[in-house]
Amino acid sequence: MITMSMLDRREMLKFSWAAALATVLPRSARATPLKLLFVHGRGQGGSNPIDLKTTWLNTLNEGAAASGRTVPGNLEIAFPFYGDVLDEFVRQSQLPLPSEIHSRGDASQEDFLEFQADMAKEIPVARRHYR
Repeated sequence: MITMSMLDRREMLKFSWAAALATVLPRSARATPLKLLFVHGRGQGGSNPIDLKTTWLNTLNEGAAASGRTVPGNLEIAFPFYGDVLDEFVRQSQLPLPSEIHSRGDASQEDFLEFQADMAKEIPVARRHYR
């Protein structure tokens, strides 16, 4: 059974350890800056990263002010901009659809294409038989 004196002792130990650590830790460790990471979404390619960050910071400050608060002065903000790189990856991945591909072969390929289509239809049927 836990008594009131045991709880008081535990609380006292907790506070004394916190006080001891506060005197031992360097001031920089006690005042660790807060960190915030802004991550933009898609469709930002071609944008100016400095302008985007400024807009986001202004919006953050407006939101804080609207709630009666201020943004902490020791806030470190990271805003990695990858919009142009992401757009390039999307552009590179835009492979043509099979319906957009035009064959350069002659009529002799028709037999092979029909064979491929027949095989594609038969594979699921064959799998059911061999399970």
